[in-house]
This record gives sequence, structure tokens and C-alpha cells, in this order.
Amino acid sequence: MRINKNILYISARSDTGGGPKHLYDLVTHIETSHVYIAAPLEEPYGKLFIKNSKGFLKLPHRKFQVNTFFKLLIFCKENNINTIHSHGRGAGIYSRLLSPFGFDVIHTFHGVHRPKNLKERIIIFIESILKFFTKKFISVSDSEMKNAINLNLANERDLVVIPNGINTSKFKNIPLGPSNTIGTISRLDPHKNNLELVQFMEELPHLKLLIAGDGEEWEYLNSIAPKNVEFLGKIEDIPKFLERISIFVSASKGEGLPYSLLEAISSNRKVLVSNVTGHKDLLTQDYLYELGNKSSFLNKINNARSAQFQNKYEIKNCILETVKVYNE
Repeated sequence: MRINKNILYISARSDTGGGPKHLYDLVTHIETSHVYIAAPLEEPYGKLFIKNSKGFLKLPHRKFQVNTFFKLLIFCKENNINTIHSHGRGAGIYSRLLSPFGFDVIHTFHGVHRPKNLKERIIIFIESILKFFTKKFISVSDSEMKNAINLNLANERDLVVIPNGINTSKFKNIPLGPSNTIGTISRLDPHKNNLELVQFMEELPHLKLLIAGDGEEWEYLNSIAPKNVEFLGKIEDIPKFLERISIFVSASKGEGLPYSLLEAISSNRKVLVSNVTGHKDLLTQDYLYELGNKSSFLNKINNARSAQFQNKYEIKNCILETVKVYNE
């Protein structure tokens, strides 16, 4: 898709996750001659960002550095950047600090959660100041938008909701896996809360849980998991994974708008996920269980059913709406 300005996309991550995937989907649908990217050079998206951009600047992973900020400023000037589009909290600090140097800044949140400790409250305070250096905000779900407004991270008049989108053609006609096999695709970290799923499986010996992904909790979860839980590590072929399951599950403590759930719904898997931001934007109460409530999960898992995919979550709609923001 053609645009009439040079855009620098900033992400503090290039590893597996919704934010980097969103950015990759976006830049692969926009004319490369106007695309510049600043991001870490890590798997799986770092090299793909280089391939799909006219210029690339390597950033540290989720770390603010003063010298990196000045490298970004020079990079913007040298490449006649008009607009900076940041993705995620870390990238948003860089982008908003660059705003006074004459750049229009668009910021996509990719997850807004209430602070749980002093460090997070300080970060929220900093972000509330940075909103004054932002031309436009993008939220990927209605719940995320409400959280951003309630936490004073954005002005409602400057905020637009553009849901994540997927290429549904990749997920049509995928055969269902065994009826006793459930699965999830997730980073193995405390926020994704896979510990809860592992603990629930002790009460479900007739079911098998496949967990795709890795992270800091890999060794711990493997050490405590019952025999009906299998860890697959990182996977590249999502449709192939979905062929192995009949029910998609997630115990996440909060999401923006999760790609893995969109893909599961599109492939006609049955779904049961936690009743949190991001999940409840896609599904009604019939498909949600109460976080931390074992009986809620156990009561619903045996009656899980598939949900209807909505066309507004097609990737082409996400791209069209984003380009409209660029051209405002």
C-alpha cells in the first residue's frame, strides 16, 4: 500500500510477541521505499525488519539508552523522516522524546495494565506526561482504550481503536485435533500465567495440554507439570500446531488483542480463556472463565465451543485504518 511520507517504526522488541508481529504485518503491507525501522536485531523478526525496510537501526532490547536516543535523532534527520510510529511502552519513550525535534508521533500501546508496584506507577506517571508529545494514539481493543484513558495515558479525542488483524486464509479448513487435546501459544512468563493452566491439568487427567512457546519460566514449569502437559518450545508453523488441538486455552492476566486467540477462532477451534482485557473484547462470557478460579475453568472446559470470527479482524482492515491515520 502506498503512503506519501517517510515513516520510522520503533519497537523495543523483535522477539516473539504480539507487538513485533503487529509491526511486521504492518510494514509488509506498505511500500518499502517509505519504511524505516528501529528495533533490536533478534529472532524471529529482526532480520525480517531489515528485509522489509529501506533503512534499519539496531536498538537494545527493552532498554532506554541516551546514546541510542541521539542515534535515532541522527537517523531521522539523515533519512528525512516525517512520522514516527512507536509500538509498545519502551519504543514510546524514544518516540515522544523525539517529537520536539519536528516529528509527528503516533503511538500504539500493545497492552495497558494497571500498575502493581512503585516502579510501574512511576512509569505510568512518565507516560502521562509523554502524552502531550503525541499526535495520535492507537489502541488495539476497546478495553485497552478505556484503560489508557482511565490511567491518563491518552486524551480521548486523540485516540483511535484499530484492532489487530490476521490473514484468515491461512487458518481456513484446518482439521480439528483429538477431542482430548487442548493447547496454548504463549511466552512462559508470569504475566501469561501458564502456571495456572499447569495446575488445573492436575484435575483433568482425561485431557492433554500442549504449550507452545518459551521464556523465563520454562525450567520451573517443566519441573512441576503433570504427565498430561507437554512443552513444545518455540514454533514457527501455527496452523500445524492448531491441527494438534481441539480447544485453545489461555490464562493470561491481560492482553492487547491476542493474535493467538484470533487465529484459534478463525480456525474454528473451541476456546476457553481468562476473563481479562483483550479476551473479553473478542468473546462473551460463555467463552471466559474467572482468572484464578479453578472451578470456573473445570466447569467450562468440558463444554467449550467455537466462536464466530468477525470480519473486522481481517488484516486488510487493520492496514487500511492505520494508513488513514498516517494521512490525517
